[in-house]
Amino acid sequence: MAALLATATLAACSGDVPDGRRPDPAEASAGGAFPDTVRGVVTLRETGDATFRPCGASRAYRVAEEPGADLDVAARGLAEPGTPLYAELEARVESPDPRVPEDGFDGVLRVRRWVYLAEDTSSCARIETGSAPPEEAPEGGGPLPEGVAWRAQGNEPFWMAEVRGDRIIVARPAVDTVSVPPVEPAVESGARRWRAETEAHTLELRLTEEPCVDSMSGFRFGYAATLTLDGESFTGCARPGPGASPDATNAPRVDS
Repeated sequence: MAALLATATLAACSGDVPDGRRPDPAEASAGGAFPDTVRGVVTLRETGDATFRPCGASRAYRVAEEPGADLDVAARGLAEPGTPLYAELEARVESPDPRVPEDGFDGVLRVRRWVYLAEDTSSCARIETGSAPPEEAPEGGGPLPEGVAWRAQGNEPFWMAEVRGDRIIVARPAVDTVSVPPVEPAVESGARRWRAETEAHTLELRLTEEPCVDSMSGFRFGYAATLTLDGESFTGCARPGPGASPDATNAPRVDS
């Protein structure tokens, strides 16, 4: 009976919107833009695994990833263990195996791929009530991990790019994470631009100092971002991290 209730609740959190554009939070069902998408809060654990709590529910599930899901990689790029993240996941619930102790979990959430991740867990409440992000949105998100100089991210589809001391990485749902060697940014009038090319990828990340509001979380940022990866362009917002240089005036200048 408990297994049936758990399955029914997550089915109610599943969307029937075809694969494609992520719906606006005020218009979306509790499920997401993909079939079998569940929405809730993922929390990484020091033990190396993760837990999942559906929006509006008290149940907790142990997360198990199918090959290529890359949820753990993407989540650890966003937060340290113990920090909750809002998540939209293509996943299914498996009832607990009575032969295997589940440490109090209500079952296993088997993740096929992640659709969206964000530091603002209040997205659950907005989706449940159908309300839009507040007009006066909070600034930024939680603390960025050490070693991150800049983080940029956007939506529809979700993407995230991080500039680190040893690499620039780009994470997107259902696509292999891209990692390129570090390059020095060109700087001009508050704009920063990184260009990198490998045998497999060409990348350009441009950050412009201007107000920007994330279309899903409602957070305010001081930089707008444009990412061009292998000829495909994405837009979003960005902010500096602990590894950002306080003075970039000596960087090469951007070509006009």
